[in-house]
Amino acid sequence: MTAALAVLDGAIARFRGKLIGITEARYNRGRIDDADRAAQYLSFINQLRLRPAVQGVTFFVASASNPQFADET
Repeated sequence: MTAALAVLDGAIARFRGKLIGITEARYNRGRIDDADRAAQYLSFINQLRLRPAVQGVTFFVASASNPQFADET
């Protein structure tokens, strides 16, 4: 999350005054249970709330037929 927020902060600085929508976010650093994933997502959302330029976030892999993404859906 730290690296993602650093990239985001760079974009906010570069495009000062512009609104930003995050279209693809996900936790993909190994298997974690649903409660831990939810906690990670909530923590990320709370960090985004501190950045008024960010207007929204969409977490991706809402569904997938590929078993590789089973733990992310």
